[in-house]
Amino acid sequence: MRYHEVLLPLILSILLFAAAAWVTFPLDQPYEEDRLALPATVSAGVPADVLLLQQTLGAFRGWAIDALWLKALQRRDQGQLHESMELSRWILKLQPYFPRVWNFQSWLLAFELALDSRDPAERWTWVKESVDLLRGPGLRANPRSSEIHDQLSYLFWFKIGGVQDDASPFFRQRLFQEWNRIVGKESGNKIEVENTLQRFSELLKTPDWQRDLTVEEKELLGFENSSEEGPYGVLVQVLSVLDQDRITTEQSELLDRLRCRVIVEAMNMSPRLMLQLNQWMGPIDWRVPAAHAVYWGVQGELRRETGEIDVDLNQDLLADVLLSNHVRIGLQQLILQGRPVLNRSTGELLTIGPRPEFLPVYLRALEELGNGEQIPDQFLGRTKELMGDTALKAWLLEEDSLSEEILARLLRLEGASEEKVLQESNRPLVDRLAQLVLQKLEPDEALKEITIPLQASTLVAAAGGGVISEARRGQQLVETLEKSLDQSERRSNRYFSLILALRSPRASAPLTVKSRIWQTLSEELRQEIDDATRSVLREDARLNDVEAEISCPGL
Repeated sequence: MRYHEVLLPLILSILLFAAAAWVTFPLDQPYEEDRLALPATVSAGVPADVLLLQQTLGAFRGWAIDALWLKALQRRDQGQLHESMELSRWILKLQPYFPRVWNFQSWLLAFELALDSRDPAERWTWVKESVDLLRGPGLRANPRSSEIHDQLSYLFWFKIGGVQDDASPFFRQRLFQEWNRIVGKESGNKIEVENTLQRFSELLKTPDWQRDLTVEEKELLGFENSSEEGPYGVLVQVLSVLDQDRITTEQSELLDRLRCRVIVEAMNMSPRLMLQLNQWMGPIDWRVPAAHAVYWGVQGELRRETGEIDVDLNQDLLADVLLSNHVRIGLQQLILQGRPVLNRSTGELLTIGPRPEFLPVYLRALEELGNGEQIPDQFLGRTKELMGDTALKAWLLEEDSLSEEILARLLRLEGASEEKVLQESNRPLVDRLAQLVLQKLEPDEALKEITIPLQASTLVAAAGGGVISEARRGQQLVETLEKSLDQSERRSNRYFSLILALRSPRASAPLTVKSRIWQTLSEELRQEIDDATRSVLREDARLNDVEAEISCPGL
């Protein structure tokens, strides 16, 4: 074989690939001008091997992306989720400036692959990976994408903050633990949070805020080098050995720098915007998912309004971001679930209580939809329901004065006179709340549709799966609601409440809680428990490596 017979085609192929790569520069220029993509010279968080692959394919890149995208959708529809994930990864290597594919991959992680497991910890791994994918490489490649910011907000208010996933209580506990380390235990105090975020914002102006800790600084914090990488891993190890009750000024400053790096680098968030949200909206506790739903919703709206990456939130922009659907839903959750309720002895999260301080800014958001005059009729019903739910949540936590205050606001929103407000305040609080609960019933719904789930939650709370006041007050509310029922109907509802409690997801009622419920039952009542419920209890015992007969005697 002659060398020129091989060499000439090889040289021609190289020239053709080089020409194809050169063609991509004018093709990408309109996208860069329209801010749909960042130029390769800008640090966009895209690895060098990805950039090389993009340029190598040249003008064929678009064809390859279309083919892979169609194949990824097909694999998803066929239930081949892992294959669909791999195809979407290839698309992201070819075109990292395609927000829809980032959201698609995030969806597969949080809503498809996560549901393959019954274990809440395994589900959280997928959900966290979904969040990290978007706020990490996704936003670094597409920092101006409002679409990715909106998806992040949705993940926090729907997947983590909502009740659609039965493992969501576990998600909220993990998020609380993570941010309790990042912002500190005083994050429920508005002044403390603002002071902390102010320090972080000032720290970002210093030239060495991003540098790694020196050997001397690590020794001062009691930290030893290990396999942990990244600022968050270092922070976790430091807090595990540092006595925070006897912390020195120098140690405090080093912790501030470490925590600031976690927020900026690991969470890809702006301490300055977090501070501005606290100042404009109220005492945001960053340990609850609703806070992050609001943050990312605001960021998405700021991208739409300004097209800029780093923007100060002023009065005019605040009016614009309050029109965002994601921001409004996040505010709803902050009102109803904006304040962590902790176990006083262990500091663990028990539940999330209401934060009605956000009601004014939420009502203002609705008024902005009504041209700044009044709340549109289509939002009025949901607003009243939200206020009623918040008043009920406060009452269940034995915060009667807060519940009274919210009910008074609700009456004024409905146009009641001050005389009517005073007259209502003389009625028993539980009767007024029961009336609000009954208003939720549809005409064709039976009372048991409300009382059975409510009584099941009181059984779980009483057995250690919640706050004890929720158990006492919840039972009181059930009895008030069921006054009109006869004894047999109450007994039947009690039985089905018990079944529902014993079948509760492990995230909200672990085996220890179900075991306590079982042990309170009489022998006669145990015999009435159906086979399906017994099967659930046996499976829970198996997953916990416990003998079913030990956890639930007589099962």
